Amino acid sequence: GAVYRLSFYAKGTGSGGCGISGLNVANFDFQPSEQWAFHSFVFVTPRHLDGVFLRLGQWTRQGTIWFDEVTLIEVHPLPQERDALSLGDGESLRDNQYRFAAPLATKGTNYSRPLLEATARFNSDRWSFDPGAYVIYKHQIGPARIEEARVAIQINHYLSGACLVEAGTDGQQWQSLGQLEGQKDQTFVLPAELLPAPVLYVRLSSTGSLQIDRYGFEARLQETLPDMKGSTFFLQSDTESDQLEVTIRSLDDLLPGDHKKLRCTVQNKTDKTLTLLAELAARTAGGTSQPMAAPFSFPLDSQQKQEISLPYTLRGAGEFTLDFALRRGPEVLYQASVPFRVPSLYDGSYGYFLQENESLQLWWCESTYKVSRQRPAPAPQSRKPVQIAAARGEYEPVQIVLRPKENLEGVQLAVVSEDPLWQDAFQLSQVYYHYVHHVTDALGCVGWWPDALPAWNEPLNLSGGENQPGWLLVKVPRDCPAGDHQVQLKIQGRGMEPVTLPVQIHVYDFEMPARPHIVSAFGLDAGPINQYHNLQTAEEQRQVWDLYLQSFREHRLTPYNFAPYDPIGVKFDCTIWEGGQIVSDDPAGGRSCLKLIDENPSRNVDCSTS
Repeated sequence: GAVYRLSFYAKGTGSGGCGISGLNVANFDFQPSEQWAFHSFVFVTPRHLDGVFLRLGQWTRQGTIWFDEVTLIEVHPLPQERDALSLGDGESLRDNQYRFAAPLATKGTNYSRPLLEATARFNSDRWSFDPGAYVIYKHQIGPARIEEARVAIQINHYLSGACLVEAGTDGQQWQSLGQLEGQKDQTFVLPAELLPAPVLYVRLSSTGSLQIDRYGFEARLQETLPDMKGSTFFLQSDTESDQLEVTIRSLDDLLPGDHKKLRCTVQNKTDKTLTLLAELAARTAGGTSQPMAAPFSFPLDSQQKQEISLPYTLRGAGEFTLDFALRRGPEVLYQASVPFRVPSLYDGSYGYFLQENESLQLWWCESTYKVSRQRPAPAPQSRKPVQIAAARGEYEPVQIVLRPKENLEGVQLAVVSEDPLWQDAFQLSQVYYHYVHHVTDALGCVGWWPDALPAWNEPLNLSGGENQPGWLLVKVPRDCPAGDHQVQLKIQGRGMEPVTLPVQIHVYDFEMPARPHIVSAFGLDAGPINQYHNLQTAEEQRQVWDLYLQSFREHRLTPYNFAPYDPIGVKFDCTIWEGGQIVSDDPAGGRSCLKLIDENPSRNVDCSTS
């Protein structure tokens, strides 16, 4: 039941197959490259270790694989905690709906917070079942009781037997939910007699040979809990001392944002007072280290136990390692490290500070960034006025980001200019956020993603501590003089002091051609559009399609198919043919077809028409 991190460098020659690593019951496949590359993953060992061993090697590889700097270190999983709630990777709470998607394809491989026990083998991103093998998940969501629940599984490889799906409330008595045979997926609803329950156990077992690469659990809760996205970090203790006993309690989510803290308890095991210095830093893959928090010095009396809390700040995105150390003078008494990743969505290294008052912070950035709801505003040292540069006839957007300190109601934006040239040149849109439940690529993450741009025509209510960008789009008039111009952006809302921001516009001394000369071909399908907008009638479908084409025209894009509702057809109105025979027997379309018989073994037979 212990959790370990296996790390190594590998390179290889040849082709086919793959490299293998890890336990014989918890394997991780990888593809070796020609140059040395670093590989690292985490796994949990089974409760019974008879016949379990560590291995490095290859599977049907035509070539050679080299391994170097192999390390196996025990790590301690740290799920994200908030009050009495603890959620790990793959777990989330939204609108009092709990979701868990087993993170089998991540670097945590077979480990997850709800996993209780497994005798099934694990291979890279899937459970491998032999007859009698099982996997048990335990679902307990803080203090809440589960009133409705369902389980979804997928068999990705099938040889024989069936997957038996069972549930219970004590991990001892099991009630059958059904079984699954063949290479397919299925959802099982938990019966009412098991609910409501503070904890539910789900057991997957096999009567044959099969593999499962997806396990999901969804539940509706009786008690109301706050929205939360879980995460798991794997803590590695690098230096320990008999002078201290240190327990890391929480790392928060290790993402840019406000009010993030590392919490731990430290006990002095000596018979004298120790003066300690706590340090926290983020180290990049290249080895560059940046402080995440100011060093914190504190005394600790003999045998005293104290909880310390280190507020930290993160800005960038990418792969990092957190380094936490406790020093007594130059001597390091405790040191731990945690690899972590900040997805590009949460990048907090860009943008320009504008101003701050009692109600909100204001900042801006270029249009190419996806602004997360939680990243902090840029530091005041980055102060810079809103600046737009464009040619005559060109569209150019920027994002004006409002970050209220408390909830604000009735917030409205308006562009004001005394110059009639600019009075109709701007469009204001709200950057709308969509919740992404399922990650589809290596750069993505679960959470709120900015995407749609509905018009900001009505006052909006904004949540405290969250970013809300306004999308400010200008189309420079074609008769605009070259040079520098300025308009005002006014922001007002109930209970807040109105704010006026200058927006500087530099117009280049040339004009975008009215007709595009660069060929573009953008895939646009009417089917997904109708599904997304829930369009039912032909009139609705044509109306929305025309709106999409209008947007394409404004953005100088050409779709592959611009007339799905009026397809271009080709008709041959020919009745005189040389060769062949026009017949009416079973035509593919229309009333007749051309029949051509090839009975000449020495030359081609053809027919033609003018």
